Amino acid sequence: HPRARIQRLDTSEAGRTPGVAYILTHRNASSTYRLPEELNFQGDVVAIVVAETEDLAEDAVAAIEVEYETLPFASTVEQVMSGRRRTSNIAARNSSENPPTKSRN
Repeated sequence: HPRARIQRLDTSEAGRTPGVAYILTHRNASSTYRLPEELNFQGDVVAIVVAETEDLAEDAVAAIEVEYETLPFASTVEQVMSGRRRTSNIAARNSSENPPTKSRN
């Protein structure tokens, strides 16, 4: 999603992956390294996995389940330049058209 809010983040299966030492998310991140609950672009970081090897970390990442609420976004320069009022109209339209979705990362 170009812009979304995390509705549900389940790292339980990832945490049981052998060799995984820690999973950092917006729920347990310190103020030193803040992970956002609201994501602003596709590919934004949802979790950081610390594991014994890169392969084990990738296995754990694949086991993380995330549900997103799609938020309004601007897809043209004109929408960005038109300011908040245009975004509010998009927000009203998107909130009714885009219910929360579920995906695996």
